[in-house]
Parts: sequence; C-alpha cells; structure tokens
Amino acid sequence: MDTIQWYAVALAAIAALSIIFYTTRLSVRFLHTYMTYHFLKHVFYPRVHKHVGGTTRYHALLILALFVGNIPCLTDDHTTLVQRTGRLTVVNLVPLALGSHMNSIVSCCGLGYETYNAIHRWLGRLVVIEGVIHVIAVVVSQKPNLHLSTQVPALVAASAMAAILITSFSIVRRHFYEIFLSIHRVLAVMIVIATWIHVPGKLVSIPTIYLLVACCLWASLHLLRTCQILYRNVRNWESSCTVSIESLPDAYQVRAKISRPWKYRAGQYVYLCVPRASYSSFFQSHPYMVAWWYPYDKDQDIIVFIIQRQKGFSQSLPSSSNSSQSTELRAMIEGPYGKEIHLDEYGTVLLFATGIGIAGQLPYVRQLLENFHNYDAKARRIVLFWQVDSEEHLQWVGQWMTDLLEQDSEYVLDIRLFVTGNYITNGAEHGKVGRVGRHDRIIVNYRGLDVENLIRSEIEGRKGRSVISLCVNSYVGEQVREAVRQMLDKDIYLKELPFHPL
Repeated sequence: MDTIQWYAVALAAIAALSIIFYTTRLSVRFLHTYMTYHFLKHVFYPRVHKHVGGTTRYHALLILALFVGNIPCLTDDHTTLVQRTGRLTVVNLVPLALGSHMNSIVSCCGLGYETYNAIHRWLGRLVVIEGVIHVIAVVVSQKPNLHLSTQVPALVAASAMAAILITSFSIVRRHFYEIFLSIHRVLAVMIVIATWIHVPGKLVSIPTIYLLVACCLWASLHLLRTCQILYRNVRNWESSCTVSIESLPDAYQVRAKISRPWKYRAGQYVYLCVPRASYSSFFQSHPYMVAWWYPYDKDQDIIVFIIQRQKGFSQSLPSSSNSSQSTELRAMIEGPYGKEIHLDEYGTVLLFATGIGIAGQLPYVRQLLENFHNYDAKARRIVLFWQVDSEEHLQWVGQWMTDLLEQDSEYVLDIRLFVTGNYITNGAEHGKVGRVGRHDRIIVNYRGLDVENLIRSEIEGRKGRSVISLCVNSYVGEQVREAVRQMLDKDIYLKELPFHPL
C-alpha cells in the first residue's frame, strides 16, 4: 500500500477506536448506574427484619462472609478438629483485643461507633461458637481429666465464654449496662489468662504467639488512650478540664471547658468521664456527640453535650436548673473520634432527627451554613426535621436554632419541628401547626413525622442532587429507608450518623 492508503487506514482506525471508546464508556456508566441502583435498593438500604437490631442486608452479608470464611479453616485435613478449632479461636481473639471502646486506630479506618461495636459483637459470638466446638471435639475424642494442669484453665475459659455470651444479650446490656461492662471486662481477662495457661508449648509456639500479639495490641492501645487523655486533660501539671451541668427537661446540658482545643467538625464525639458524679464514675466513660462549640477565652474553648436522662451514669449527674448557677466538676474527655459525613456536595440536604438525635444533626446544619457563606458548599436548600415526644424537649437546643437562623441570611435553612405529646403551648392540640422563632421561621407541627410525604414534597422542588441524613430511632429510620428505596431513580442518597436514639 502506498502512503495515502496507509493514511486512510489510520483515519479509519482512529474513528473506530473513538467509537469503541465512547461506546465502552457509555456501557460502563450504564452498568455502574444500574448496579448501584439495584445494590442500594435491594442490598444496602433494606433491613433484614425490623426486630433484628437494625441490621441491613449488606451488614448481614458481611457477617455471613465472616462465618463462611472460617469454614475452610475448620475443614483443613492437615490437623485434627481439636487443633483447628483451638487455633482458630485464639486467632479470632486478636481483633477482639481492640476492645469495644472506640480507639484511634478504628476511628482512622472510618468505622462508626455502632458499626465497630456490631463487628466486635459478632466476632465475639464466632469465638464462642468455635470455643464450644473445640470443647465438644475434646470431649468426644478423649475423656476429660480435670487433674491435668491444662484442663482446669480450659474449663474456666469455656465457662467465661458462655457467661459473656449470656450477659451480652441486648436486654441485659440495655438495662444493666454498667454492670454488664464491668463483668465483660473481667470475663475477657479470665479468658485470655486461662487460654494462655491451657495452650501447650513454649512461648514461641504458634497459639502462644497469637495470644501475645493480642495482649501487646491491648496494652499498646491502652497506652495510646492514656497518653491522649493526659494530653487533652492535663496542662501545666494540673487537671484543666471542667464541666458545668445544667438540668433540662429529661436531659442535661453539659458544657466542658477544654484547654487543648482541636478543629471541630460535625460528626465528632468524645468519651466523657465525671469522676465525682458517683462512687463508680471514675471507671466509667461514655460517648457523646459534640452538639455545639464556642470559644471561651484565648486558651480555652467550650464544647457542649446534650445528655438524655437514663439509668446509670446520666442518672448520677449532679445539676442545677439555673444556668447562672450550674454545677461545676472536674472531668476527663477522650477523643475526638468519628468521621464526618460529607454533605457539602449536595444541592438539597434533608436532616432527620428524633429525640436526642438532634445533638448529632445540629453541627451539620451549622457547618453547612458556614460552608455556604464561604462558597464551599453546593447546598441551596437545607431542611431540618426534628420529632420530640414532649414539647418541653424543644428547650434542649432552642437558643442554638435561633443562632442558626440569624446566621442564615440567605434563607436556605428551613426548620420543622414535630411534637407528638405533652403539649404546653396554650391552644395546642393534635394536628395544629404553629410558628415560632425570629420572623416565625420555625414551623411547629403537633403530630408525628409523615416521612414519605415530607420527602416527596422536598424532592419535587429540589435544587441539585439530594441527600438525607439520619439520626433517628429505628421506627422512623425504617420509614425513611423505605421511602428512599422507592425514589432512587430521583438521584437521592441516604446517610446515617453513627449514633441512633432509642
């Protein structure tokens, strides 16, 4: 072929490649959209069952994969079943050594508090199941002899595992959490020590090495936590963190004065310990969302928590009903933990909260407004829906809502409150609608959330892509999930905060 023919072939090849590339790109985009749509609708959003602790099908598949992944290890023919179950139990003890307490390693991985706790619980159940199989295999293969030095520790470890499984049921955790936590820690230590004594071999043998790794991991994390607590709470060799506690209807507003501030972001939470709240409070620390923050002086900031009154730690908090005479105590904080959910890239942002869940949503509203005024957010409409059981609960964050509306000079924020009972406003009754706040911009509905109609009405007049953020109880959360599943074709996304109100 001459030069002209080669040139013609080259042009045809370029045209063909361009068409192939364009067609492939469209196909990949279509497949991505199609697969994402069906994955979100049928796997990621729907729950397994309303009574299964809020577990989604996606999380159920991950749990199933964890259990299935252990099956090949149990069916290996190179060793006996007793050896395989024993070693596998010890191996799975290593990630359990991270503990149920949130830590810096887990936080850096982007895992939420409840997600991490769910992983910890299911991994623990897997260890108990494999431990039970190990015990059964030993009993079947040989006659137990409690006179042997390794058999008594084995019995102790098996008994401790059974006790952990029984005390870990949700009904026990919810009603006796402080007792459960103390018993859980003691039993976990018993399991490790008893297993160490039970495992045969030298210090460098395989099972012993796994236990050594677990112990070193646990010790390292606790050392890291201790250093972090000292850094946040000690300055000039003195304890510098104090909290003032003000009583609210069915809740407390806790203001923590910190001398080592950090960059505050929505989605952050810290562990709070108030040693003088009760005799056992020194050994208790509980996670709370940072609901608000503001500077106190040039060296100190104030972070604020809203703590709902429940049994245990919150019930022991001393308080004052007068903000000018609030109770002040020494305290310790650990954190911050948590990863921010990015909402700035959406044009319409709908935030749902029930009860104490408002403490998780307010920082996002504040941050969205700040980024909007700094031209860092695409949001052109922000709507906050908050449902409370009593009208008195609106006092928890009433002043902050006023501050947010004053900050919203462009009127992009819309606040809608839903009160389901205990009305205190004169003339209030079920079904009525009122307005409060500056320029009557806060709408108060004396009824429950009508989730589907609220979402549909907002999506119809939306601006840009839409996202829904949840910090709600399981009942409202299930309604929102179902509504979003039916509207996935409208380019709407669902995000959940790591804490869920009861």
